[in-house]
Formats: sequence, C-alpha cells, structure tokens
Amino acid sequence: MPVVDLNVRDVPPDVHALLRERAAAAGQSLRAHVIEVLTQSVRRPSVAEWRAQLADLPPVRSSLDSAELVRLGRRDGDPDSPPDGDPSSGPTGG
Repeated sequence: MPVVDLNVRDVPPDVHALLRERAAAAGQSLRAHVIEVLTQSVRRPSVAEWRAQLADLPPVRSSLDSAELVRLGRRDGDPDSPPDGDPSSGPTGG
C-alpha cells in the first residue's frame, strides 16, 4: 500500500512542543514520532469498538456473589491478607 502525505494545520504550540520533546526523548524525528503516535492511536479500539467486543463475549457465570468476589480479589491482591479475612490472624494481628 502506498504511503500518503498528511499535513496537519493549526497544531497548538504546547502540543507541538510536547511532541518535539517526546520525539527527542525517544531518539526519533518529529515525523517518526507523530507517525508512531497516530499508529498507536488507531490500533487501539475506540470505546464503541471495545463495548461491541465486550458485548460479543459470552456471559460469565459464577456461584459466588459479588461481595465474595470482592473479598477474594482483595485477598489475592494482598499477600499479607489472611485467607479468612480476619485481621487478627494476619502477620501483625492477634
């Protein structure tokens, strides 16, 4: 596929400055950096596309209620959290 030239007018000075700074920090030309930013942006699904993808997923069934799922998530996220949720049985408790 042939490449296309794209001219962008009226870029705010602060946006231009940030693009230049980020390009320099990445060791890129401004042109290469802008192409990378645009490419990353269009490859990321829009909110509408993301919602459509979620809607296509099968529903998740669980025998646990939401409070139990939250408790398990909190426990799994904190290695020092006691398995039964009792703070007195933790490393600093009781």
